[in-house]
Amino acid sequence: MSDLPAAVLLDLDGTCVDSEPIWEHVERTYVEAHGAVLTAEHRRRVIGAPMWLTTQVIGEATGVPQDPAVLEPLLVAGVAARYREVGVPWIPGVARLIRWMHDEGVPVALVTASNREVVDVVLADAPGGGFDAVVSGSDRVSPKPAPDPYLLGAERAKADISQCLVIEDSETGIEGAMASGARVLGIPRFVDIAPRPGLNRLRDIRDLDAPTLARMMRGEGVDAFDGEMGLAPFAVRD
Repeated sequence: MSDLPAAVLLDLDGTCVDSEPIWEHVERTYVEAHGAVLTAEHRRRVIGAPMWLTTQVIGEATGVPQDPAVLEPLLVAGVAARYREVGVPWIPGVARLIRWMHDEGVPVALVTASNREVVDVVLADAPGGGFDAVVSGSDRVSPKPAPDPYLLGAERAKADISQCLVIEDSETGIEGAMASGARVLGIPRFVDIAPRPGLNRLRDIRDLDAPTLARMMRGEGVDAFDGEMGLAPFAVRD
């Protein structure tokens, strides 16, 4: 296998974009408009959660059951508007990685469960030359932790999934990525990442350099946490 991947497949929330503060602002604004409070426990439960669970938690916070068909479009529109208002908070190191891969002729795909309305706002502000392929929550594939989004991302990037590198920040995304047959790098941000065979882990995307990438692609394994739990620096904790 080459020291370079056939393609790099990037998750969005927590991997490319520091989106949790954006979602928290929108969710908190909605809950407070109903005269309630979004607690730390509520936030912990919705970080990286599917929309059905977010809807359930917000219903608990407001004391009023929420209809996902009504709430999801409101939250998505709020997040898209917030990005337009304050800008897309790209995580440091993402632009460098995208530019580096493009310089090497390696396509970069965005693979996310986020709604296309949000993704389009993000794509309009994409750094480093942008993405060569996109898979969003609007595509009709089984969501993570199924491998389908990453398989589709590799197909759209015209790459063999077994020669791709996936970068993820969540257990759900990592599960799907590993099931796809790709090389996988986990970088915890809001959610801790446990060690497991075949999973590479770094503390920061800026730590990914050419020698480290080559080791991953050769299957040698890289673990910045030395087999311990990969603690997320921005996790909501007690």
